[in-house]
Amino acid sequence: MVKLKKMIFSIWQELYKIVTNYTFLISVAGLAIIILSGTIVTEAGTFKDYNVFQLAFMQEEKRKEMIGMYGLTYERIFCMGTQGYLWMFAPVFVSAPFVVLMCSAKKNSNIRFELFRSGKTEYVLGKLFASLVCGGLVMSLSYALFSVAIHFILPTGNTLGTLDYVKRFTEMFFYGMTSTWITYILSGFMHNRYLVLCIPFMINYFVKTQLNRGKFMGSKIASVVNPGSPSYLFSMEGSIKKWILIFWVGAFIAGTVVYRFALERRCDCGE
Repeated sequence: MVKLKKMIFSIWQELYKIVTNYTFLISVAGLAIIILSGTIVTEAGTFKDYNVFQLAFMQEEKRKEMIGMYGLTYERIFCMGTQGYLWMFAPVFVSAPFVVLMCSAKKNSNIRFELFRSGKTEYVLGKLFASLVCGGLVMSLSYALFSVAIHFILPTGNTLGTLDYVKRFTEMFFYGMTSTWITYILSGFMHNRYLVLCIPFMINYFVKTQLNRGKFMGSKIASVVNPGSPSYLFSMEGSIKKWILIFWVGAFIAGTVVYRFALERRCDCGE
């Protein structure tokens, strides 16, 4: 019971430090811009991609024509989201608040004190939940800003219920969690914040590039291990949803074990 209280206190303390840091606000705003800059429609014939910004500053007659021709509504875009290569930067934004504080703590040699106060297992679990919740919050809040923006630009039929909003934001929260997972593991081995942030981006870039080229397309394995799959979890059919949940829960547990092992083997307690 005492250990559980220590772990909960550690999680709460980490989250408070993350949310009250200016990096958190910058990450939310930056990721919202990334989402708004994604493609929402491609014009037939010219194959020109349009994003929310372009639609907002388009001439009113042209905008109404595009909305009517392609059936652009608030409900449709809210549920579908946006597309484009800029989404590859998502792991950088969702992980930045956690990484900045984690690397700063290592430089200040505060980890030994935290380990002495909370214990190694509680410390590892606290960092895990703090990083996952941080990623989920950044992604969810950024998507909330995106939904507010498109609400003022696109027509709405008020067909979405409370459950639809809960499902969509749950998907985005889970997507933020999966995007932070690799960063969490790397933070146990590396001190350099730029490497910790860039390696997940490069992995995400490789996966997205291979999928866009048609490789692994239609493969269930690709759908399960792709960090972006949770963003459409409730719209998927069949048993694929179950395997996505099983894989990522297992990945979170494996990441915790690896982080704990790395902390145990290092003489400097991870500093």
